[in-house]
Amino acid sequence: MKKRTPRLFETLFALGFISIFVSLFLAWLLVSNSLTNYFINVAVERNLEISNSITAYIDDKLREALSQLNLIRESIEFNKSSGSEINDLILQMNQINQSFVGIEVVSFEGKVVYTLPQHSSEIGSDRSREAYFREFEREMDVYWSSVQISPYTNSNAITIVVHSRDGFLVGNLDLKEIQELSNVYLEIFGEHKEITITDRNGIYLVNKDISLVVERRLDPHHSMAVDIINGDEVFLHKESGLETVLITSTQIPSTGWIASISEPYYNAIGGINYIIGILISFVTIMLLVYTLLLWRGNSKVIQDLRNFSKRLVNVSQGIETNSGKGNFKEFESLNESFNVMVDKIADRDKKLSNLAYHDALTGFHNRAYLEELILSLMKSPEKEYAVIYLDLDNFSHINDTYGHQVGDQLLIEFSKQLELLLDESIDIVRLGGDEFILIIRAIADFEKAILDLVSKIMSISSSPLKCNDRLIYFTMSTGISFYPNDGNEFWTILRNADTAMYQAKAVGKNTSSYFTQDMNAYIERRLLMEQHLRPAIKNGEFKLEFQPQFSIDGNIIRGFEALVRWDNPTLGRVSPVDFIAITEENKMIIPLGRWIMKQACESIKILNDRYDMQFVMAINVSPLELKEATFADSVIEIINETNIQPHWLEIEITENMSIDKYLSLKITLEKLHQYGVSISIDDFGTGYSSLAYLQNIPLDILKIDRTFITHLGEANDQNLMTETIFLMAKKLGLMTIAEGVETAQHINFLKDLECDFVQGFLMSKPLRMDNLIIFIDEYFNNKKLKIDDV
Repeated sequence: MKKRTPRLFETLFALGFISIFVSLFLAWLLVSNSLTNYFINVAVERNLEISNSITAYIDDKLREALSQLNLIRESIEFNKSSGSEINDLILQMNQINQSFVGIEVVSFEGKVVYTLPQHSSEIGSDRSREAYFREFEREMDVYWSSVQISPYTNSNAITIVVHSRDGFLVGNLDLKEIQELSNVYLEIFGEHKEITITDRNGIYLVNKDISLVVERRLDPHHSMAVDIINGDEVFLHKESGLETVLITSTQIPSTGWIASISEPYYNAIGGINYIIGILISFVTIMLLVYTLLLWRGNSKVIQDLRNFSKRLVNVSQGIETNSGKGNFKEFESLNESFNVMVDKIADRDKKLSNLAYHDALTGFHNRAYLEELILSLMKSPEKEYAVIYLDLDNFSHINDTYGHQVGDQLLIEFSKQLELLLDESIDIVRLGGDEFILIIRAIADFEKAILDLVSKIMSISSSPLKCNDRLIYFTMSTGISFYPNDGNEFWTILRNADTAMYQAKAVGKNTSSYFTQDMNAYIERRLLMEQHLRPAIKNGEFKLEFQPQFSIDGNIIRGFEALVRWDNPTLGRVSPVDFIAITEENKMIIPLGRWIMKQACESIKILNDRYDMQFVMAINVSPLELKEATFADSVIEIINETNIQPHWLEIEITENMSIDKYLSLKITLEKLHQYGVSISIDDFGTGYSSLAYLQNIPLDILKIDRTFITHLGEANDQNLMTETIFLMAKKLGLMTIAEGVETAQHINFLKDLECDFVQGFLMSKPLRMDNLIIFIDEYFNNKKLKIDDV
């Protein structure tokens, strides 16, 4: 049998009727609890006033007694006053304020010096076993004892102790006046309340049952009173077999005693039942009226819901109708909100579509759009199109130097310039980072149009762009590939354009390159090198060769330059020009550089120990290695591990590094230089060097690039530049090493230029360690290298 679906009208009425009884029940609970809490709070406040009054009075009495004791202490000099003088003064002060039933003066040795009342038998008695004598500390201002039986009155009392320079002043305070106080409060506030005062250990000091005080009984509610003082202000406790009582407690600050007021629970909340009955009757009448109004309103709600339901159906079918005013303001607002929602959904769909296919930074199309574009190109009858792959050169350096905000601003400004070159035949996509691709559909004179477009794109970098109040110079590399000449699929064309772009970077950047089939072979070899590079260190494929450096006359071997070589079983001998660039791109230069550093240091240790010399080992260091925060510490660690002298090591930094990088690495270079390591600039004359920063970094040596040495002696302007470099080095106090020395004529000219050291094939090619030892042995056997005879 099919289950009947209830009607809304019936459901609303049933819910309304149920709500009457639920509301009535909840109202009863709420009012009952609220009134109970109110009466309890009133009782608590009243009892707290009584308790606070008691504690304040007792605290005043105790402090008054303490003040009297301090006054006696300040008026007596124990070592200078006679016994009669002290007795007269104590008696006189105690008569003014009869707080104490007995006073003693006790020396620091624990002996009784004076007593009041006078007991000659007590003079000299030992008080060192008393609790106050054991527990009192010199830095304490006052000592309050626990309650004890007074030797003077045989009733409850406490001991108050203060100290002077010569001993203790001990007052015995009777608690009879405090006991009488509770009887006064009971007469004032009624017989239903019970007032108790206990010491800090819970022993009765005051109770209406005097036997509990006399017998020094423990208050069973003491732990509750402590909990009340530490947190709650009220405590409901049901006595065994008795009614629940309301307990309120406060603490006397000076002694830690606790004053508690207990009152029967029924007495605290008296009269509440009558009030609750009146409130329940009133609520019942109001709920009956509410039920009648609900019955009437349900039918109008149902009518408005039906009208709104019809409108939802019409909107879902694309039919917009007027919903009317409705019976309630809420339904009118609902219809207005529904209209706003429909409009916002339409706007959102439009924005989502835009975000899905556009890059948030530049506004160009993104990778998702590219996939849609590829599908359309595959379906379209396009006979020809071109892809330009564009990448900004050294963009990561701009981010590292100026920050990512400047890098992002550069991309934005570049995109604005690029957008000016676009027309309806061109789609541009930002793949990510600083990579862009342009898809150009065929137009008249297509190849010339592409050439012109590439030229205009490259011209954007001819002037700096303003980014965050800073002018940023940049360059770019582009690769161009054509469909169908360079491939039958879009992804092939895109990959070929990417290959051409990397070729543009390989030849020096800041240029464009058209794809050729030969480039695939280059890319394949490059990929192969990357694959074989990763295990090369572990497999022992790297070796070091060492090229000697000589004094200009050949009489002295200064040291050697360490040069890394890679012999791979598959690739054969790979040129450092090829594999060093790859290691810098994939960050393998870091572990490779550390390996070179350690091998070179171990080698110079062997050579200097073998020949008892002070040879220097020069090692080229990549800018990426220098950027490592731990580079200097790593070098020092290797020096210590290999047990070489720091001055045996020379760090060569390339000149093809921006001035900003030199200055940012100044701290690293200075740390190594201070440790004793020499610093030289390699290939000097080919990079960005300026006199300003040569003076700002710790530098010992200039290595003159071979391009300035090769043409020495020929009639050209380069000789003048070479002479200028040597003159500058001399003025700066730097040693010079000429690289690429290959003829005796080079030596003669370098002598005239007062060059310090030379390195090149004229003297020796780079040698493996075993051949280097043979070479050095022959050199020492011949006493010197006869350069003139080479």
